[in-house]
Amino acid sequence: MIVKTVEIPFIDSDYSKGIAIVKYQKSLPVEIQVFINDKQYINSDCNDLYESLRRIRKQLEGEGIKLMCNGAAKNVRPSAMQRDMSVGELAYWLVEGEKKPNIVNIFEGNMGIDYASGEEQENFYKEVWKKSIV
Repeated sequence: MIVKTVEIPFIDSDYSKGIAIVKYQKSLPVEIQVFINDKQYINSDCNDLYESLRRIRKQLEGEGIKLMCNGAAKNVRPSAMQRDMSVGELAYWLVEGEKKPNIVNIFEGNMGIDYASGEEQENFYKEVWKKSIV
């Protein structure tokens, strides 16, 4: 089992910034551990990293914390093949009207994202991006 470690910036409810230490492993079931200010958050019951990250983000959102990484951007979503081949570590950066999106790593820190909940990401994919490419 190979464990990767990355640093991801975060913003909390009073707009202060910090760095979360994130450890993840791609063997099934995948596991993500997030360490923020002496607290640990774990998700280990998913078959892909994107979904696991969404579940941890939901926990963090309940505490007013937003992980600022590509996987939290409104317009990022993995395809079924990406979920299979990279276990969801890679995803598409969707741009309205563009059929060939760029590929990004969901754990790459990005303070410039348009942060969105998992539900908002799904809505963008179904209601905005898919309709814009027909």
